[in-house]
Amino acid sequence: MRILKTTTSIFIALVIGLMFLTSCFQTKKDVVSEYVTIKIGVASFDDDLYGHNSLKNLLEARSDIEIEFVELISSDVRSTEEYVNRIDLALQNGEIDMVIGLPSYLTPQLILNNRLLDITDDLVNLENIHKGVVDIAKTIGNGRVYFISPIIQDIALVFSNQEILSELGLDNLPDYIGWKDFLNSLAYCNTEIDIRSLGYSPLALSVGAYQGEDLMIAHEFLQQHTILSRDLTENNVLSQDATELFDIYAKVVAQYGKTENELLNGMFPSNLIFTEGNFAYMVGDVSVLELLLNSEYNNEFNADSPFEIKADFPIGVSIINFDGSQKQNIKETSIIINRNTEHKDITLELLNFFMGKELAHNMIENRAKHSYFTPFRYTFPSYHDEETIKLLNEIYDNGFNASLLYDVEHGNTIAGMYITNRELIELLNEGFTQVYNAQANNSDNDLEISIVEAIRYINNGLNFLSIDD
Repeated sequence: MRILKTTTSIFIALVIGLMFLTSCFQTKKDVVSEYVTIKIGVASFDDDLYGHNSLKNLLEARSDIEIEFVELISSDVRSTEEYVNRIDLALQNGEIDMVIGLPSYLTPQLILNNRLLDITDDLVNLENIHKGVVDIAKTIGNGRVYFISPIIQDIALVFSNQEILSELGLDNLPDYIGWKDFLNSLAYCNTEIDIRSLGYSPLALSVGAYQGEDLMIAHEFLQQHTILSRDLTENNVLSQDATELFDIYAKVVAQYGKTENELLNGMFPSNLIFTEGNFAYMVGDVSVLELLLNSEYNNEFNADSPFEIKADFPIGVSIINFDGSQKQNIKETSIIINRNTEHKDITLELLNFFMGKELAHNMIENRAKHSYFTPFRYTFPSYHDEETIKLLNEIYDNGFNASLLYDVEHGNTIAGMYITNRELIELLNEGFTQVYNAQANNSDNDLEISIVEAIRYINNGLNFLSIDD
């Protein structure tokens, strides 16, 4: 009996020992069934463009979760409306817990259908988030926040050749300038150039066409320079603000625009003839900021380009908008959470990680690789503090102060519904072409009359397009 007891004891000890050893050698994958799977909707999964695998690894390393990306765009999604409907259905059916990379102008239907979690009181770093981004969210959410963008993808900017301005005795532009004041600055600059008989031009502005062709400037007008997102039209005609802005922008195009023939036969892409040093100003966006003031990106571009783009003069940067107020026209891409997710606490934790300091610094360090939330690599994190701005300034060798981008009170989103409307783009281009040709041909009609006629032409066309919501 003693031998049996001893044998039994040894056997039990061996079993316990084996169980202990097995548990010691278990990996994450062995216990994956104990992990929570968070399903994140994305337009399309693309590690090269977005760095999705890097983001997945980053999130999974932080806590005991599995990340599964769910593609929302497929071959049967052929329009913006169908894309929003696809997201709506995926949220309703519980296919996804959250979505990243969603333009905010696509959210109203989802808010109206009560699909989104109200995150107003759950954002722990709200005071450190770009005020323009928060303003967009609260404007669309009627004072509440149902989505938030972790990045700023684009802002309309004016670049100044400070050497030319100094030679002309002109002050630098303010940090924010409205289109009407910018038109006046161009006129004053042009006068000083004529008085001094200098060979400069006030503005590097390509009208995007060769001589005799229709202009291709409407896309830039809509995407970069307007504060108007969902109110471009009212009752199927240009709204009051849009009419005023068209009037100003048409004058800029007619008086200072140049065809591709005039821009060294198209040797320079778009307005970047500015880098030759003979133009006082250029209007551009964040990609131009990177090309001109980020030496790493500039070297990368020039290594693959048939022509070198390099500005050997100090450059000033200002933000341009409709009225010169501290309001930015922002292209952003947002995060939403399914109102009925079974993993509310975890998704909120992920949200605050996306909107926090750690990921902001990670995005800055990986700017040359990916952005996580958009195909465009060179974005700016919505989260900011002194340390974040210092890191950004180092990228530009302190030739640009990134605090300008965060010195903001209000924001307005750039609506892709207009940018992708080919009929609208064509109609606006025809209007700009009419004004440009009247000015170039010294028509009997003065500039003001040609603009009035162009606006009438556009409004007649809008009645047939019916693009109002």
